[in-house]
Formats: sequence, structure tokens, C-alpha cells
Amino acid sequence: MQTANVNPQVTVTCRHMALTDAIRDYAGKKIEGLHLDYPRIIEARVILDVQNHRQTAEILLFFANYITKAATNTHAG
Repeated sequence: MQTANVNPQVTVTCRHMALTDAIRDYAGKKIEGLHLDYPRIIEARVILDVQNHRQTAEILLFFANYITKAATNTHAG
């Protein structure tokens, strides 16, 4: 069972919208289980953006040994 980095630091940032506690908690819960698949995560950053009815979520994962992974998802709503 993996015990290192069970709760990596999660930073949530919003652009062009207000950051509420509900949004911060929801993003944190989504990131919470990633340490099982990626045990060397040391930090996670979530950047949420809204522009012209287009919602974007960007996730940056920082790992030990200076490795970074990024993912972006866009929804036009």
C-alpha cells in the first residue's frame, strides 16, 4: 500500500470567475485519488477559466525528479 505523498498540496485558481469553497472542495476531491496512479506527485495545480461561455479546466501535476504533466479539458456550454 502506497503511503508516501498521500495528500499532495492542491492549489486551485480561477480566472474570470469567483472561487468558492464548493469549487475548491470539488477540485480537491477529484485530485485526491491521483496519488494511487501516480505515487510521486508532490503538488497539483488546478486552473479553472471561463471565457465567452467556454469553460476550461487545466491540471498541472508536479512529480519528484522535476517531471511535470499537464492536462486540459474544454467545454463549450
